[in-house]
Amino acid sequence: MDMISKVKNCMPKFALSMGLFLILMAIQSVTMATFELSLVPKVIITLIPILPLFWAFAIYRRYYLRQDEYMRGRIGEAFMWILATLCFVSYTYGMLMYKFEIPAINPAFILPVVFGCHGLVVELLVKRDSHEE
Repeated sequence: MDMISKVKNCMPKFALSMGLFLILMAIQSVTMATFELSLVPKVIITLIPILPLFWAFAIYRRYYLRQDEYMRGRIGEAFMWILATLCFVSYTYGMLMYKFEIPAINPAFILPVVFGCHGLVVELLVKRDSHEE
């Protein structure tokens, strides 16, 4: 199976999981704004949108396992770059917060930034390799 058919095979399920995530986020927002809820239902409603993200991860994991050795290497290297960047940036920002009055960053932004940047880094690594040949 070539790369394009592997992507086409996973994309509809992945898009469905992201659509479900967005729908659950909208339901969460409307529910929290409309109803007075006690603590336990608030926590449950707040965390429900995470479920489609686990599904999206499972879909991506299957996609990863179907890749050849070269692409697995690029995907792994991209995660290394993203993890190192995230660690250095968060450490640097934390040190600045320790000494200066700067706004906090919501950790909920980490997941979309990591996954979004991961795809970009994979593309850059593949392009770098194709130029080296």
